[in-house]
Amino acid sequence: MSGRSARFRLPFLVALVALFLPMLVALGSGGAAAQDATPSASAYDPASVQAWLAEVKAKHEGETIVMSVSAHPSTTAFQETIKPFEEATGVKVEFDVMEEGAMLEKQLLECGSASNTYDIYQVAVEAVTQMGETGCIVPLDDRVAQAPAFYDFEDLMPAYRDIFTVNDQTFGIPTAGESVFLIYRKDLFDAAGIEAPKTWEELEQIAKQFHDGGEVEGVAFRAQKGWQFTYTYSIFLFPFGGMMLDPETGDVAIDSPESAAALDFMKALKASAPVGIESFSFPESFAAMQNGKVAMLIEATAAGPEMEDPSKSTVAGKLGYAPLPAGPAGAYTGVWGWAYGINASSEKQDLAWDVITWLTSRYTSQDYINAGGIVSRSSAFNDPANRQKYPYFEATGEALVQAGDLSAKGLSVVPKTPLWTQMSDIIGNYGSEAFVGQMTSAEAVAKMQEDIDALFAEEGS
Repeated sequence: MSGRSARFRLPFLVALVALFLPMLVALGSGGAAAQDATPSASAYDPASVQAWLAEVKAKHEGETIVMSVSAHPSTTAFQETIKPFEEATGVKVEFDVMEEGAMLEKQLLECGSASNTYDIYQVAVEAVTQMGETGCIVPLDDRVAQAPAFYDFEDLMPAYRDIFTVNDQTFGIPTAGESVFLIYRKDLFDAAGIEAPKTWEELEQIAKQFHDGGEVEGVAFRAQKGWQFTYTYSIFLFPFGGMMLDPETGDVAIDSPESAAALDFMKALKASAPVGIESFSFPESFAAMQNGKVAMLIEATAAGPEMEDPSKSTVAGKLGYAPLPAGPAGAYTGVWGWAYGINASSEKQDLAWDVITWLTSRYTSQDYINAGGIVSRSSAFNDPANRQKYPYFEATGEALVQAGDLSAKGLSVVPKTPLWTQMSDIIGNYGSEAFVGQMTSAEAVAKMQEDIDALFAEEGS
């Protein structure tokens, strides 16, 4: 189809690999810091930070910023992190919290009407291209260049930082970068003399073993119809040799025996999953493990803090974390995440940037992590104290290596196209129908191909 290769921006993938791999090499060599984990004195100089806060107060005391955010662990942490800023500046920050899907739908409606209801959007990587190219959110490069010393933009992990660029412009500041790994009940595995699975076939066998034992279900994951299903399906798609787009031509290439095999495998796991798995979004997925109902959970690396929070998780301290198993075509995962962007229609863009500066700065990053936030900075990730304190950090690094391997093949779990949300819904709707037996996997991937081809043909006409 004419123009499709340009539409999917394959050069972006090449650039991403170049930026991604140096960090991954560091992680793969035992977590050697890409830069010194100890910040410079100028970055953390309390006097300079207080001077900056005083400037914000002088300009904006008494004003209110409204943020559109999801019900996500990072939001809870940011609600704590913002308190010193509010106290020091007299600025009030309101978080309008809603379920992810509802938030995205509302944001896109707000964008279409040029509404200024919100000053800051929590931007999903799935939507950043659409929101950036349509002018809903503003480029941030000039503001980043003028950020105070304690901010340190370069310390943000390249893997997360660069997925929020559109046409070489920065449209979002990472707040909760994530990949996907395996969370498992280490106490149950140790008692049974089982190690974390190295292949998907082993995982299926272990899941069946626990399911048949009757104490817990074998495995849980997101399988709710729509983009949540697409999220999980992409975890299986590439290890089984499938793909969404041909990395050479940019053409849609999801209709293949390998793509159908990935769906068939998901269906096979359903037999060892909790009843109602087909309706699981991330809250149900999290709860299945937190409540001790499953032996394994395939979930975002962002789940780690809540899994280890004893006020939320009955299995805190009993868990192990491992990279995803290998399929017939190898072991791969992807990179997703959230960022903060500024609404182009906001009348308070300067103050919105000040709020984002505080929340996502290197200065506040440890407070954010300690409050349950999701690490997105190299200095925090490579801090030995954090490595020792947070048991999921090592597996997170291994997951990023797997994501780098996928990127090196020119493949991505979130293709850079403004039509991704529609494309994701197509995949997630047909995939879900196959998952519950309404059609075969082969029929589902054929329908995905047909509808996505039609979607881009309409866009190109």
